[in-house]
Amino acid sequence: MQVPVRKTFEDFSSDPEVVVNLKRLYRTSNDVDLVVGCQLDETMFLHATIPTLSLVISLFSLIALGN
Repeated sequence: MQVPVRKTFEDFSSDPEVVVNLKRLYRTSNDVDLVVGCQLDETMFLHATIPTLSLVISLFSLIALGN
């Protein structure tokens, strides 16, 4: 799986309100937190109804359980 780099705030979401809030909270698109970026992912996992990058958050949760 290849995750595209988000170079602008508009790359994170097609929702204009989300883009406005990102611009208000972060200085540049590079400053957006990993978890926030993953939660904004609009690409769906193949044959599923969950965003692809939500799996990254799930993986972090599983790793934390093992510690």
